[in-house]
Amino acid sequence: MPGSTTTGDESPFETPAGAPAVCLLDCAQLLQRGPWQRMNENELRWQWTGSRQLTARELLGDAAEIHVFPSVNRRDTITVCLLSDGGVISYARDNGDWIHTLNGLSDLRYKVYELNLMPLPELGEFLRRV
Repeated sequence: MPGSTTTGDESPFETPAGAPAVCLLDCAQLLQRGPWQRMNENELRWQWTGSRQLTARELLGDAAEIHVFPSVNRRDTITVCLLSDGGVISYARDNGDWIHTLNGLSDLRYKVYELNLMPLPELGEFLRRV
């Protein structure tokens, strides 16, 4: 599986056993969980405007599989959760802040490619799941 998921009670990246490969949530349901703002007037990308201390696990809940990747600069951690119609890309900053972006399917595919998180053959397989 591309990326990794870590376990441990203290980890915000913990994926519960049996979590589905694609979260059962969709973008509309996640938008209802709190404050989001459109990014650059793009209809398919939003940024979380709530607490920066909210982890990806807290935002997505226990039913989500969260894939963990190092950033290219190795300072931050990037997490990706596939939703039924898109996905969430979150950035865990080294100061403890989190930046969450909610992406429609086409923007999710483009952004995961742009972030260069995995080799192209793995990327194709990963994104075929949504």
